[in-house]
Amino acid sequence: MIQIVLLILILLLPIPTEAAYKIHLQDGSVISGVRFYEKNESNVALYFKDGLMLVPKKDIIKIEEIEFVEGYVFQEQEQATQEIVTITPSEEPVSDQIAKMEALRSEVEALNEEIRQVTLEEARLVTAINEINTKPTWNRYQVLAIEQEVRPYSEELRAVQQKKIELLEKKGSLETEINQLTQR
Repeated sequence: MIQIVLLILILLLPIPTEAAYKIHLQDGSVISGVRFYEKNESNVALYFKDGLMLVPKKDIIKIEEIEFVEGYVFQEQEQATQEIVTITPSEEPVSDQIAKMEALRSEVEALNEEIRQVTLEEARLVTAINEINTKPTWNRYQVLAIEQEVRPYSEELRAVQQKKIELLEKKGSLETEINQLTQR
C-alpha cells in the first residue's frame, strides 16, 4: 500500500523543464536527447528538439532523467531555455497532436483503399476499351461503330483518372501535414 501511495506521489510531481531523458530499450539501445515524453495506453511519445517518435511501452526498460548541472549559463543557452518554456497559444497540446496525427494516418489509409478501388476500375475500363479495339474492321462504318462503342468507356475512364489524380493529391497533402506534425 505504501508503494502505491509513493508511486502516485511521484507521478504527481511536476516535471522540470530543464530535464532531459535517456530511454533504455529492450534491445540494449539507448535513445538520448529526449526533451520530454508522454505516455498513453500502448505507446510512449518521445519529443526531441526537431520532432517526435512513438515507441511501444513494451520495448522500454526504463526512462532515466538527466539533470543539468547548475552554473554559468551562456546567453545562447538561456535564450534556448526561454524558447522551450514559452508556449504560444497556437501550439496544440501534445495529446491533441498525437490524436490529430493518428486521425490523419487513418484518413491516408482510407484514401489508399479508395485509390486501390479506383485503380481497379481504371484497369477494368482499359481492358474493355482494348477488347473493343481488337475487333477486326474492314470499312469506315465499322470503325465509326467501334468509336461509338468505345466513347462511353473513354469518358468514364477520363472521370476515373481525374478522381485518381484528386485522391493522390489529397493523399500527398495529408502526408505533408503528418510530416509537419512529426517535425514539431
